Amino acid sequence: MPAPVMPDLQSTRFVSFGEHRAKVEGPIATWYARLQNTLVAWSEVSAVPGALRQADDNEIIVVLPDAGAVLSGHGERAEAPTRSIAILPPGATVIEPKAPGRVIRFFSPVPDAFAALAINGRDYAAPTARANPIGAKFVHGEGSGIRVYPIDGLKSDRPGRPPSFQSETMNVMWIEQDGPHDRAKLSPHSHEGFEEGAVVVAGDYVQHLRTPWASDAGQWREDEHRRCVPGTLTIVPPEVIHTSEALGAGRHIMLNIFAPARADHIKSGMVLNAKDYRPA
Repeated sequence: MPAPVMPDLQSTRFVSFGEHRAKVEGPIATWYARLQNTLVAWSEVSAVPGALRQADDNEIIVVLPDAGAVLSGHGERAEAPTRSIAILPPGATVIEPKAPGRVIRFFSPVPDAFAALAINGRDYAAPTARANPIGAKFVHGEGSGIRVYPIDGLKSDRPGRPPSFQSETMNVMWIEQDGPHDRAKLSPHSHEGFEEGAVVVAGDYVQHLRTPWASDAGQWREDEHRRCVPGTLTIVPPEVIHTSEALGAGRHIMLNIFAPARADHIKSGMVLNAKDYRPA
């Protein structure tokens, strides 16, 4: 029997957006980073009016943690409140923030136009098979359109589990914690075939990472424990054991990204808009 392929902890990547040069368009500064199947765009809006314009062949997920926005595209306009997740249809769309704050966008697959702007683009310069490909897209049952999901008041079918939302090609989880985690109740786990992105939006976290042992002890890695503040993206390869620990008082918010959309999350009821989609 061949030895199992061991994931390399060194392939775990940490991107701190503020440590790099942003693309500035008027009052909006944007940083880009990527996973194998997803591009993350972290934008900071210093003043209004201002707008983010994009055009893509796939749906885009937009997160508005600080301020609402007016979303438009395909002849539609929609109001998205503070603390909401929205899905924009394929094609040309516009996001007009209503106040200073952050706008976080997720594109999947990675658009060629933005791939060159990714801070960590060199990590993906060569093809890699470490994560599942996107494969066939999900299909939205009522056709394309702008959909807005306010976080407050929404509940998962599984109490205590964070809400998750899917598009045609990915899903995003909104994980919120008041105060520090109980260190006796952390949840180390790994994902087979899925690369995970974790974006810290608020608070203070430590990412704990452990690479499973394979038969060759020369390939073993020390555990890693990395402090992550708002504006940090952690990219966790498949099979790496990991858990996030919130530190200190106050509100902690993290967004977890998976592409393709997690079928197990859909089946479990964690994906709150799963009824809007069907497999292709």
